[in-house]
Amino acid sequence: MKRGDRIMAVITGAGALMMAAGLLMRGPADTHSARTAEIVVGGRVLHKIALDGRPREIRVETPEGFNIIKTDGRGAAVISADCPDGVCIRMGRITRPGSGAVCLPHRLLLRIRDRNIKNEVDSVTW
Repeated sequence: MKRGDRIMAVITGAGALMMAAGLLMRGPADTHSARTAEIVVGGRVLHKIALDGRPREIRVETPEGFNIIKTDGRGAAVISADCPDGVCIRMGRITRPGSGAVCLPHRLLLRIRDRNIKNEVDSVTW
């Protein structure tokens, strides 16, 4: 083994240890029971659905049209809508707390919340 090989082995080992430490500090990965999907239309929360693993489909009617939202243990997604652009459908499944899918023509917001995470502002830019 040459000197450069040893240096690369030490760097690779240190990187692997840092990655393992990061995963250990991250905490338990199973926080699904605390997550909910919120369906907001026109600024009002219409539905709060626990993401507990049971698949559900909800049809949301608005004066502008309809959306069909599917939830399961992994997340939520808009699977059907009669809006002209279909951007909300193409956003796909949202899974992380704080993420959302929006249908602007219907004024619908689908977002994931987690009761274990405080809803605080983490930074402000000017």
